Amino acid sequence: MAFALKLRKAAKPDITKRIDGTSSMLGIGNYLKRKPKLLSGGQKQRVAMGRAIVRRPAAFLMDEPLSNLDAKLRVQMRTEIQELHQQLHTTTMYVTHDQVEAMTMADRVAVMRDGVLQQIDRPQKLYDEPVNLFVAGFIGSPAMNLVPAKLGSSNGRAWAEFGSHRLDLPKRAPQQDKDVILGIRPESMEDVRFAHYSDSAQTLDVTVGIAEPLGSEVIVHFEMDSPPVQTKDVFDLAADLEGSGYQLGREHATFTARLHPRTDANDGTPLKLAVDVENLYLFDKETGAALS
Repeated sequence: MAFALKLRKAAKPDITKRIDGTSSMLGIGNYLKRKPKLLSGGQKQRVAMGRAIVRRPAAFLMDEPLSNLDAKLRVQMRTEIQELHQQLHTTTMYVTHDQVEAMTMADRVAVMRDGVLQQIDRPQKLYDEPVNLFVAGFIGSPAMNLVPAKLGSSNGRAWAEFGSHRLDLPKRAPQQDKDVILGIRPESMEDVRFAHYSDSAQTLDVTVGIAEPLGSEVIVHFEMDSPPVQTKDVFDLAADLEGSGYQLGREHATFTARLHPRTDANDGTPLKLAVDVENLYLFDKETGAALS
């Protein structure tokens, strides 16, 4: 940790003061005399951070700092980095492929694709108002459900149709008789018995493929009688996000819903879902741009 300071020919008392203060902050004060091979993965990460902190830089660049840690340690180190940032008040640029890390740690998130900036904003704004299909699919876990749909209207009501399903839209469609991609977040669907949506909520009748009880919620996966979205955006998301849910080569679109823990949904059982139509997303089929 003192190496960079020695190269700068810093005074020994100053070096000792910085090392003691930084090691205490990082909780590694008792390990300063240990060899690297005697440190755990998390301790080595703290040492690496300490080497940067003692230099008192104007900004930190952290490039995938937690990628080699196990899941439990990642959560712990994520919290510690946030606490460290609050103490140091130093600008930090954090590079990651993990959107959970980006959403939970950042004041502002920049979503990049092939070296091109897609959108930069507060985490919640990215989640609520993605500018295109790639950002919408990247932000959110489980990922947003996507399906090809056709916009139309009748009797003054706009709707989106996919497969045998039709959802009435609360607002006027941006363009009638237009092929679009419809996006529904997993948390915008709920077992109709537990839905807190308004009376205007639409429903979908589906058959559960797999139910995953997680204690505080149940994640269910099911197929829709509609083909999957097959655009470059989805191909890139499937390649970039391991376990994203965007599975290529399937005949039907696969959906995921986040349900109340008391739901009776189980593998192979029928399920009526309420859909919060106030939170549907529409994207241009050709460009992937979000439609108003």
